[in-house]
Amino acid sequence: MSTAIICTQPHHQQSSQGQRERLYPHPQGQRLYISGDTEDTPELRALRDIDVAFVAMNVPYTMTVAKAVSAVREFRPKAVYPYHYRNADGSFADLETFKRQVGTDLGIEVRLRKWY
Repeated sequence: MSTAIICTQPHHQQSSQGQRERLYPHPQGQRLYISGDTEDTPELRALRDIDVAFVAMNVPYTMTVAKAVSAVREFRPKAVYPYHYRNADGSFADLETFKRQVGTDLGIEVRLRKWY
C-alpha cells in the first residue's frame, strides 16, 4: 500500500492529476519516500519511520537547499538521496552544503550521487 500526498506547488495546480509525493513500502520491509515536485509542506515534515528518502531540490520548482535541510532534519529518514537538483537557470543546488547542514548528529546518512 502507498500513501499519496497532494503537492501544493502553485505552478502544478493546473494539472488535473496534480503532482504527488509517494511513500512506498519496500518488499524487504523498508519504507521508501520519493518526493515529487514539492515544496516544504507540513505533510512532508510529518513523515516518520522512513528508511530511505529521495528529496528534490531545484529552484523555483521544489525546495531550496535550506528548506530541504530543515525538512530532512525534521522527518529524519535513515538515509537521504538529494535528486532533481538542477535549477531552472541551469545551475545546480549545492549538494555539499546540503550534506554538511544535514549533519551527522541525528544519524541521517546523506548519499550523494551524480544524477546529471
